[in-house]
Amino acid sequence: MIYSILITILFIAFFQLARMSIGFELAYSSITNSLRNAVVDWKNTGSMYLLSAYFLFMLLPFFWGLTFFLKSDANVVVVILAFSWIYNWTKYFFLNEKLER
Repeated sequence: MIYSILITILFIAFFQLARMSIGFELAYSSITNSLRNAVVDWKNTGSMYLLSAYFLFMLLPFFWGLTFFLKSDANVVVVILAFSWIYNWTKYFFLNEKLER
């Protein structure tokens, strides 16, 4: 559980550092544009913060899901859902697909 909390705190810290460094808003389009620009200009300090936050964001379902379901048979479901999480968020961020609600 301590690792899940640590990953969450690191995600929030890196995301806030990236917001202060790059200066984007908390809107979906602003975050996606900043993330795409961070991939292109990855040597910038703000870009490193944002890419680290993105990487930690992708790890969140693994850590939180396996915290609660590691010793049960549901850990397979957690891993499948985590891969779905990673696929969908990567698709939305980098392939210009819109979130349909």
